[in-house]
Amino acid sequence: MDIEQMIRETAVRYEIDGQMFLETAKCESSLHPAAIGDGGESVGLFQIHLPSHPEVTAILALNPIESIEWSAKKFKADPTIWTCYKKLYER
Repeated sequence: MDIEQMIRETAVRYEIDGQMFLETAKCESSLHPAAIGDGGESVGLFQIHLPSHPEVTAILALNPIESIEWSAKKFKADPTIWTCYKKLYER
């Protein structure tokens, strides 16, 4: 299964907007699971900012399955924690 399909299927399970969830990941990492940004502080597909989420390890953030699951839970609760979500959808 490819990354895009995993994101879409996870969005369905969490009852979140799949297109918004996918576009957020594309914006954050260009769908590269090993993406690292912010001087090493943001990691993975959804660029999880590790200092803001101490419950997440770099290993979890770099694992596409775990990262998508964690991000879906957070996205359902508050998608505005992602800079890209704000950039794409809050105008």
